[in-house]
Amino acid sequence: MDCGATAGTIRRSLALSAEHPGFVHTSLGLHPYRAGRMDAAGVEDVLDLVVENADRAVALGETGLEFHHTGDAGQRRRQGEVFMRFVEMARELDMPLVVHARDAEEKALEMARAGGAEKVLFHCFGGSLETARAVLDAGYNLSFATNLCYSEHHQSVLASIGLEGVCLETDSPYLSPRRDCKRNEPSFIFELVDAVAGITGLSREEVEGAAAGNAKEFYGLG
Repeated sequence: MDCGATAGTIRRSLALSAEHPGFVHTSLGLHPYRAGRMDAAGVEDVLDLVVENADRAVALGETGLEFHHTGDAGQRRRQGEVFMRFVEMARELDMPLVVHARDAEEKALEMARAGGAEKVLFHCFGGSLETARAVLDAGYNLSFATNLCYSEHHQSVLASIGLEGVCLETDSPYLSPRRDCKRNEPSFIFELVDAVAGITGLSREEVEGAAAGNAKEFYGLG
């Protein structure tokens, strides 16, 4: 899965998936950190680009709430407004929605449910165990990234919930599993698989099968 979260990265992601059909799939969105700092015209340009190319994507997002790096009340409000536009769009187009929620997981879950979103993935999940369970209880999915390889918090949450409804990702080029390597790579997913296997007591093949199955079901990839 590749993700376009600005006008420029949307175009690059579409080009990448067109170059590798059936191998690379695209999700189209607007990152909440950017959304909170853009003017209305800029937001509308990105939303128009998403709608125009929705038939070339398998999901919408990432979108959501980024409160960790955003303290300004006005910017947080604009993030929420854009997020709800994507929730409405996902419902109207019957598409899955990929959510970025940092220090705002509970709020994002509340908004997604209130907006009637049916298929939602909380990517790079870093919230509490209670929120993780609430996400799954709502019928939504969550995804752990490669920072789980060293994060005791992430490991603890995964150990408590298991792999039902859980996907795995790298979020490249961010969240490297290696403290001596800042740039993450898609191939590092196998380090995450090994870490998850150690936590759950499952084999690498069982972890790969469960995570891939959950992802395929969420994105409608068969």
